[in-house]
Amino acid sequence: YGGGFFVTHNGGQTWTALHLGGRVVDLAIADGRSYAIVSPPGGGANRLMSAFVGQDDWSVARVAGAVADGLWAQGSNVFVDAADRSHLLVSHNQGVTFARDPSPSPGLGCEFQELSSPVVWAQCSTGMMSEVWRSTAGGASFHLASGGRDGPAIEVPDGAAFGAASASTAVVGYQQLTPPSTVR
Repeated sequence: YGGGFFVTHNGGQTWTALHLGGRVVDLAIADGRSYAIVSPPGGGANRLMSAFVGQDDWSVARVAGAVADGLWAQGSNVFVDAADRSHLLVSHNQGVTFARDPSPSPGLGCEFQELSSPVVWAQCSTGMMSEVWRSTAGGASFHLASGGRDGPAIEVPDGAAFGAASASTAVVGYQQLTPPSTVR
């Protein structure tokens, strides 16, 4: 996606270009539905679109309103950052309705993952760095992940790889430019 958005229904033998009225900037598929964040040409607010898997009839999820990024879908749950990045939009019914919960990092972008409801993980930009957050309330509230009760918060450069493995396990990492043994 990005510059082009294509679909195949025959195992990759042929591909058809789909035009969703803008550039697809994120894509997620879960529970028989496809979801895409589409950025309109010439600017304007991104919108969330969806279609049933196996069908090419995409429609705008108007109930979500304008969105930014951070799209995640698993089962019937869909998570996406609101356009102003002050709220997390949460749907538990394949995007039919959305709740607006406070963002763990207001004003800055987050990526969300929920592998075991109601635990939602978030990696959020803080500018040049990013932090890892965790919700045990389905995204209604978040707490900064830390190294223990008195441990430091986990903070890595923006763009670090992040993946949640379960409700209690997540991995975050990045490439160091200078190995620690050579720093003087």
